[in-house]
Amino acid sequence: MGNQICSSSDDPVRAKFTERGCSVKQKIQFAVSGMQGLRNEMEDHHLYYTYIPAPGDMDFENALRDHSVFAGFDGHGGDFTSTFLKENFMAVFAQQPELAKYRSMEESGEKSRADVNGVNCLKQALVGAFLALDRKILLLQKGRNEGLRRAKDTSTSSVS
Repeated sequence: MGNQICSSSDDPVRAKFTERGCSVKQKIQFAVSGMQGLRNEMEDHHLYYTYIPAPGDMDFENALRDHSVFAGFDGHGGDFTSTFLKENFMAVFAQQPELAKYRSMEESGEKSRADVNGVNCLKQALVGAFLALDRKILLLQKGRNEGLRRAKDTSTSSVS
């Protein structure tokens, strides 16, 4: 479908927004920037967490504070999916059984978070989260008549 070009002007909206953050514990700094360009409105969203929350852990006592999650959600043809992902990704990711298995692993050593077993658990948790979110989006879109089913969104994410 692609992005719809602004009809009122051929000039792109060049104003940029930038957000910055850091994690003292992880010794990282990060930034994200965005620009509307020729689209009628900004369709992209992002999120960043300097921890991975545990399900139902309101005071973050059991959060993985030595991990970060960064994700960009590129809305193509509208912001429905990118907004939904921004608002729901971490809750769905935190609920994944593979992430619970990862949390229960030792931090280092054989069959730990630090070896291939841990990496595979994180990978499976990410895949499971995106599949669960995809199912939720499909159900929501069935009730919409705006042609969003034909729109595509691209996402990229990183866990460190």
